[in-house]
Amino acid sequence: MSLVGSNPTLSATVRWLRVHWGTGSQVKNRTIKWLLGLAWVTAGLYFADKGATYYRQGRTLPPSVINTIPEMPPHRAGDRVLVFAPHPDDEALGCAGVIQQAVQAGAQVWVVYMTSGDGFRLAVERQFRQSHPSPELHIQFGKMRQQEARRAMRLLGLADWRILFLGYPDRGLYPLWSSNWTPSNALRSYYTDTDTNPYRDTLHPGVTYCGQNVLRDVEQVLRRTVPTHVYVTHPADDHPDHAATALFVMSALARLRMQGIGFAQRVVLRHYMVHCGDWPQPQGLHEDEPLTPPPAFFNIGLHWVKLNLTPPQQVRKMNAIKAHTSQMLMMSRFLQSFVRQNELFIEQPVVLPIEASLGVVWEEPDEEDILRNLQAPGDFSAAELRMENGQAVFHINTRSKPRPGFSYSCTVHALLPNGDVTTTLLRTKPGRQSADARVDEDGVTFRLPALPSGSVLVLQAQSRFAGLAVDKTIGHVVRLP
Repeated sequence: MSLVGSNPTLSATVRWLRVHWGTGSQVKNRTIKWLLGLAWVTAGLYFADKGATYYRQGRTLPPSVINTIPEMPPHRAGDRVLVFAPHPDDEALGCAGVIQQAVQAGAQVWVVYMTSGDGFRLAVERQFRQSHPSPELHIQFGKMRQQEARRAMRLLGLADWRILFLGYPDRGLYPLWSSNWTPSNALRSYYTDTDTNPYRDTLHPGVTYCGQNVLRDVEQVLRRTVPTHVYVTHPADDHPDHAATALFVMSALARLRMQGIGFAQRVVLRHYMVHCGDWPQPQGLHEDEPLTPPPAFFNIGLHWVKLNLTPPQQVRKMNAIKAHTSQMLMMSRFLQSFVRQNELFIEQPVVLPIEASLGVVWEEPDEEDILRNLQAPGDFSAAELRMENGQAVFHINTRSKPRPGFSYSCTVHALLPNGDVTTTLLRTKPGRQSADARVDEDGVTFRLPALPSGSVLVLQAQSRFAGLAVDKTIGHVVRLP
């Protein structure tokens, strides 16, 4: 799990300044003024974020809320449980209780890591005491995190052969989902400086970094394990790798359903959350308190379930988290926040059917903070997918009228009945209209490409202000009539 890393744009800016620093006093003065302005903006954003943090902390749900959340049925012998983790340590944070309870019940359990966590730049710098770690050191760090994952899972009762690494790029899963889809447009990792998987002990060593291959590998794992239950991060998780992992897994399950694969028709899909603002609160080790949902995600129609943990199970979960030594050195307080009286999951169907006359509507989380009014034109409140004259139309409401400076995009993956997958990126902003995207008084509307009957759509829209991400819709998988 690697939210912090080196910024390619910032690095390029620094290089530019170094090249142009000595071209004259005028350039120097402009550069100094630019840096001072940047410092003021950075300080303002920092204190605004701190204020928003304290505001959100005051909105934490009361512990009594946990009593309204139903318990999920316990796992039994005969269950086949498959856990997907974007990075080593996510499986312990979200599912350590599930893993150990399922193993103790006699179920078959597997854990799959999408990446090896090799893009956590600050952790690599600390581990090797290098201010500018080489790509080789990032790969070495990834191998170290694989070993940490193996130690953690042994503590929960899983043998090494029960875990699998796919080797895709840390901090690169969302680009693979949204833009680098084919081998001809492979993604080169900024951290490992390679566009292929450099790890030997993975499902497909040397595989090219593209979305097609990720989807293929996830499908292969699903076919190999034939799960009855799948656990994966949530598509609304703040971390792009986490959101993308959910979208890949949901798409793979939908494709298998379209092919008539039996287990995919019956599988139980549960999502776990890791990154959501400053959740969970309070941070730090609070094993005597319940884990309650993020406030913004509690009353928007999501089906939350809980898994209660015994004190010995909490201890084993803590030990599994501590096995991720490189991460504990960087953010132990946050990691320990997940050792609570319970774990939380969101159950949802693999595919939502759409009726031609009704459409599909869902609410979006309202993450209130002191910046809410400023970002309201890019803050999504609800979404609707409907059919108009045989064409799918995706409308997203914003909390106030869109205004200049904000832009909107929608990534559409269409799973076709013949097995093909097409990807489409639609964009719009105030003042720019087109036949397939427009800005309305209450939000934005995207007209999706004409598709064959029975196709399945995987949708996610994003908003930005001055190029910075503001919000994204909850990713959904919808089957057209």
